[in-house]
Amino acid sequence: MRSRHPWIYRQNVAAVDAEADPRALLPVAAAGGQTVAWGFYSPDSLLAVRVVSWGEGEPVQDWLAQRLRTACALRARLQLDSDAARLVNAEGDFLPGLIADKYGDTVVVSPHIAAIEAVIGDVTRTLLGFSPGRGFS
Repeated sequence: MRSRHPWIYRQNVAAVDAEADPRALLPVAAAGGQTVAWGFYSPDSLLAVRVVSWGEGEPVQDWLAQRLRTACALRARLQLDSDAARLVNAEGDFLPGLIADKYGDTVVVSPHIAAIEAVIGDVTRTLLGFSPGRGFS
């Protein structure tokens, strides 16, 4: 797969649908009109789009849970000798706008875009399923 940057800057956006919802996963079209990516639009940011996936097809329904599972599994394989660790590293884990840090028995979830704020309940429920007994803030 070709490596691509996970952000599309405002100056690289020619037009935005007037009804673009910053809480929704939206298609990103090239100049010719074909869908080239799917991402979250941020109307007030220099990072106009945070890409979730490249390609024409919309991400699978449970893409968020799959990527959370992958990120947490990666951290578990590292076997860090610490009770503090980053569980989710936003674009580094293909989860744009989302940071999750573990401190002891507490996980701090930080949404950085409206789309992640809209699904924060799904994020915390999914993370809780991987780590029952943890507290969230």
